[in-house]
Amino acid sequence: MTGIDRLRELAKDMRDITLWYALQSYREDAWGVDYESETKLRDTLREIADQIEREAEPTSTARVLAVIEDMERHCSGVEGMEDSPVARWAKELREAIGKSDDVTTMSAYDLLSERERKVLDMWPRFEGTGEPVMIGDEFINHSSHEYESYSLTFYESGVSIRTDNGELGWYKPGERVKRPEVLAADGKPIREGETLWRIDEGSEAQVLYVRPEGLIDCDEGCTEYPSRLTHEPKDSWKRWRKDAKDTGVFDYVTYVLGKSVDEMNIHGAADMKYRDLERRAKALCERGAE
Repeated sequence: MTGIDRLRELAKDMRDITLWYALQSYREDAWGVDYESETKLRDTLREIADQIEREAEPTSTARVLAVIEDMERHCSGVEGMEDSPVARWAKELREAIGKSDDVTTMSAYDLLSERERKVLDMWPRFEGTGEPVMIGDEFINHSSHEYESYSLTFYESGVSIRTDNGELGWYKPGERVKRPEVLAADGKPIREGETLWRIDEGSEAQVLYVRPEGLIDCDEGCTEYPSRLTHEPKDSWKRWRKDAKDTGVFDYVTYVLGKSVDEMNIHGAADMKYRDLERRAKALCERGAE
C-alpha cells in the first residue's frame, strides 16, 4: 500500500469529526476554520491525498521525458542507431505518455526535492543574469576586490565562499554579487547596447550581450573577443575631413580630445585642435590610410 493509499484509508476510517475539533486551539487560523466550520477532518485528508497525487504525477512524467530525450540524443546522428532497440524504446515511451502542456512548461526546478530547492534558493547569484556563482567563477567581493571562487559551504543562515587566495566571505541566502567588468582594448568597460569598433577592420559592432566568460555577442550574429574591440572608431581621412570642417574648436577639444575647456579661450582651443589634426594627418599618411 502506497503512502497516498494509506492516507485515503485513514480518511475512510476516521470518525465523523470536524477539522476544528481535531486541531490544537492555536492552529485554527492556519487551516482557515473556526468552531462554526463544518469542514470534516476526513474530507481534508482526502484533499491532501489528491493534492499529493496531482503534484507527483507531472514530476514523474517529466522525469520519464528527460530519460527519453537522453535516449534520443544518444541515437541522433549515429549511423544505424535509428533502428536500434534504444531508439525504438524511446519512440514507444514517448507515444505512451504523450506530451502534455504540464510537462512542456515544467522547469528543472520543479524536478528538485524540497531540500534541493532550499540549497538552490540559498545559492549566491550574479546580478542581472541570476546565474549561480560556481567554483572557478570570478566575482567582486564585499570589499570590491576581484577574486575567483574556490569553494562554497552552505549553512542554515547563509553561504561561505572561499576565494583562490584563501579569503572567506559570508553571503546571505540568494545574495547577488557582481561579475568583474569586461574591458575593451582601450581599457574601458563594455556595456550591453553600446556601439564599439573592431580594431582590425574599423567596422562598427553593436553589443548585444556580454557573456559570463567574457566573449561579446554582437549584431549580425558575430562573436568577438573584447581585446579586438575599442570605444574609439578607427581614424580615417573621411573622419579627419569631417572633424576639420564641421567640428568647432571647443567641441573638438571636449568631444574628440576629451579635455576640459574651462578657462580656455578660443585661441588656445584652436591651437589644440589644429595641432591634433596635424598629428592625425601624419599618422594616416604613415599608415597609408585611404
